[in-house]
Amino acid sequence: MSVVAAVFAGRMQAQEPPPSPTAPDPADLASEPGQEGRPPVQEEAVGPPEEAVPISLAAAVSQALQANFDILAAADDVRSARLGYSAERAEFFPKVTPQLDRFGDETSWGVEVGQFLPWTGGSLLGGAALQSRPEDEAPLARSSVLAVELRQPLLRGFGPNATFFRLRNSRRGRQGRERALERERQRIAVEVARAFYQVIEQRALLAVARQSLRRSQNLQRASEARLAVGLVSKLDVFRAQLQAAQAQESMVRSQASLEDAVERFRFLLGRPPGDRVEPEAVSLPEDLPDAL
Repeated sequence: MSVVAAVFAGRMQAQEPPPSPTAPDPADLASEPGQEGRPPVQEEAVGPPEEAVPISLAAAVSQALQANFDILAAADDVRSARLGYSAERAEFFPKVTPQLDRFGDETSWGVEVGQFLPWTGGSLLGGAALQSRPEDEAPLARSSVLAVELRQPLLRGFGPNATFFRLRNSRRGRQGRERALERERQRIAVEVARAFYQVIEQRALLAVARQSLRRSQNLQRASEARLAVGLVSKLDVFRAQLQAAQAQESMVRSQASLEDAVERFRFLLGRPPGDRVEPEAVSLPEDLPDAL
């Protein structure tokens, strides 16, 4: 019986599967040759590059309110509307026009005065002139003219509605342009703040994409090393390569989005293409305060 039991135990030991290989410990990998001097992976700081000129949000908004192209165009419209209103208002001021003519020995000088009547819509014109003709015999050598004229349109109507129609429209147009300028200033301030934090967001996404790419590349190298010793199949290596390629593509997209966000930010500030100004690095709070 002892011989049969020994033979049966030997067969059971021969049928047991070999122990599966265990994953290497990261501490053991760090002690491998060529790994001693490699520094640990550090988190990248989310900030502008060294050659960039950082600018704060308050300074960016202040600069945009002064140099943004839309605000400058709106300010030109306001100045044009104010000049138009001043011109319409000047129609109700007295107008004095001096005159001086000289032809040969004849001399004539005078003055014309005009006043637009604000309530009737008419106009009052007056003039005085003095002429001198030495060749004529006295008392005709000198002559003077004094004239007063009242003009009143009949078909346009009377009263302030007809008289101040153009002036009121000009004043309303000026007020509309001023309000449009204020709305444009508020819109640009909001757009600059949005573009500022979009750049911060794209920087964070780019840093995450770079970290993901490094992890994917490390996984690809580890899979290739395991394949060399027969611990994984070729399919696992293909999966690691696909993941690394996807991480590379994601990083390229993040880089392009960051460049677009920076150029949009510079455009809102009225900066020329190729300018080096960029939003400064800011730390965003993880916990937001409760809404009041």
